Amino acid sequence: MAEAKVCAKKGRVLPALVQAARRASQHSLKFIRWLRRSLRDKLTEHAALFHLRALYASS
Repeated sequence: MAEAKVCAKKGRVLPALVQAARRASQHSLKFIRWLRRSLRDKLTEHAALFHLRALYASS
C-alpha cells in the first residue's frame, strides 16, 4: 500500500495490473490459511464453509 501513497503524492496512479496481482495473492493466502486451519482443527465441511464465507464476507 505504500507504493499507492507514493504514486498519489506524485500525482500518478498505481497500475491496475499491480493492484489486481496484490488482490489475487491476498485472496490465495486467505484461502491457504483457511484450509490449513480447517484441516488442523478437523472441522466438518459445514463448519469449514461457514468460516470461509465469513472470511471472504469481511474482505
